Amino acid sequence: MLLHGALGSLAAWDRFPRELARASGCPVLVYSRAGHGRSDPPAGPPGPDYLQVEAQSVLPALMDSQGIARPVLVGHEDGAAIALIHAGSGFDVTGVVALAPRTAIGEQDAARVQSAHARFAAGEAMQAFGRQHRDPAALLARWATLWASPAVHARTLEPFLARVAAPVLLVQGEDDEHANVADFAALSRELRGRAQSIELAAVGHEAWFDAPRAVIAAIAALVDRAQ
Repeated sequence: MLLHGALGSLAAWDRFPRELARASGCPVLVYSRAGHGRSDPPAGPPGPDYLQVEAQSVLPALMDSQGIARPVLVGHEDGAAIALIHAGSGFDVTGVVALAPRTAIGEQDAARVQSAHARFAAGEAMQAFGRQHRDPAALLARWATLWASPAVHARTLEPFLARVAAPVLLVQGEDDEHANVADFAALSRELRGRAQSIELAAVGHEAWFDAPRAVIAAIAALVDRAQ
């Protein structure tokens, strides 16, 4: 199951799901969360616990509806956090792949989404982003407001990490302009030996796009080890 990032969608993965399915021999489910891509908007504004809601309520309901058990969760950014919270909340998963993971949302993340919102509102070219979402302006405004909240910044993944029993693959691009090196090290430390860490040279924030072969090979290896 592929879990997209904060500003991502089903479409953002491009050819990656098909290539991953072909290489791993596993079916791949991809979806857009509420308010992302072509999905319906959320019933209300997300709260500071939105990652937990996605991990502990939305994701399990989706899995039940599709008859999915013990998935390999492949998440990018927010999706990585959702995958780790889900695995650390007592749900049974085969493995977790965390692409560009972080332990918490910080001021750097808030500034990034606020900048993107300002550029979009000013009419600057964001054609790809506009094509990926039904209502990109509402999406950007929603995250710009939420991520500015101190209540969001106060939440971390740490309470869940010690309870992750499944193997974890952490993937970070060395040229990721949004990376937090301390976060990546903290994740490896908190997972207490259950995680394999890979840092990819000349790779940015979207490792599956910049280095699909390397990422797919690493995921396929995790699947093979788990069988």
